[in-house]
Amino acid sequence: MTHTWALVNLKPGVGKSTTAVFAAQAAYEEGLKPLLVDADDGRSCLAAYNRAGGFRWPVVGLAEPDLHRKLPDLDSGVDVVIIDVPQVEDHARVARGALRYADTWIVPVAPSHYEVDRMFEPPRGAADDSGRYRLLEFFDEVQDMRNAPADIVVSLNRTNRSKRTKTGPDADVRNALVDHGFEVMNTVIPFNDDRFRQAIEPRTPGTNMRRFVQELLNRKGATQ
Repeated sequence: MTHTWALVNLKPGVGKSTTAVFAAQAAYEEGLKPLLVDADDGRSCLAAYNRAGGFRWPVVGLAEPDLHRKLPDLDSGVDVVIIDVPQVEDHARVARGALRYADTWIVPVAPSHYEVDRMFEPPRGAADDSGRYRLLEFFDEVQDMRNAPADIVVSLNRTNRSKRTKTGPDADVRNALVDHGFEVMNTVIPFNDDRFRQAIEPRTPGTNMRRFVQELLNRKGATQ
């Protein structure tokens, strides 16, 4: 069974690329064969790959709108395909293809109400201000194109604490996302983990990213 994960959000700068790179490394350290697909014109994942002189697993650049047709030709013999999806607001066609392919959609969000609010902005020039399109309506649109619904989960990153909290800003944002109808992962990625921010070549022992990958793998198993 190949696991297919897409890192996606409305806006750039939310931690998609960093999460994608380290999740691929964590999957490798878990004994899996990952493939990282850099579907963003910014090429952050490929830049990380080149800066490190290569990883122990492959990265391919494929910023094209028909990923749901092309990726099945690449995932043979791979255990996990992780896609760094470009921001929906500017690259909806590429994002749509990625989400049609991936069975799990991961929405990285920082523990800030500003981050939550901007996820629900209306389209530019929209006549109404319901705020649903650009993320929730986009998700609904792509779900209708799929044979089976995708699993959607929020990942809290750059958190203030290394574990899930019951109070404080991390918990407040978690509750706000739940109120919007999202399921939020138990594993969080703390802001103060310099192994993510400063690493040239990713390493995940001792970080939350191994638990992050394990939680995703367990979610997939529970939905089979």
